[in-house]
Amino acid sequence: MKGKLLALGVGLATACLLLEAALRLGGCARAASGRWRSGAEAPGAYRILCLGESTTLRQYPGPLEALLNERGQGRKFVVIDGGVGVINTNYVFAHLPENLERHHPDLVVAMIGGNDREVPYLRDVAGRDSWLFTHSRAFRLLALLRNAARSRGGRFADLPPPGRGEGAVPGTARAHHLRQ
Repeated sequence: MKGKLLALGVGLATACLLLEAALRLGGCARAASGRWRSGAEAPGAYRILCLGESTTLRQYPGPLEALLNERGQGRKFVVIDGGVGVINTNYVFAHLPENLERHHPDLVVAMIGGNDREVPYLRDVAGRDSWLFTHSRAFRLLALLRNAARSRGGRFADLPPPGRGEGAVPGTARAHHLRQ
């Protein structure tokens, strides 16, 4: 019996470690997909570093670079997308020195503040202030799934569709209601 419990514990720990590794590798792959250009490929270009949350990440930096280069009258612009999802102003300021050192921008644009209020879906998650919740993506995912299941009596089928419910984008639930 002890051997089976030990094997079960080792199996669960291994599964958690593999999940954590997969989540982190997925994040690294996403980050390496061109988001962090150094601008070194365009010597003499005017370098603009855009920092912020998901409202910056793959949102306005690309179109801004295209617009500036289209209207730049021969001046080359490089806009570096420094957006990171699910962060807040404290994160942006804490990482500002390393971003300045890494990219050596001529100008920094920051679009921040959207995530500074309490995120509603995290309000009732047990352990959300723990070190493990903050540093382990696997633990955070499992805690959020457990919280969602408990708040709905264990039924995931009752989850509202995107754009509805608490934490939805303002106005989308009303717009959906008007279409019905």
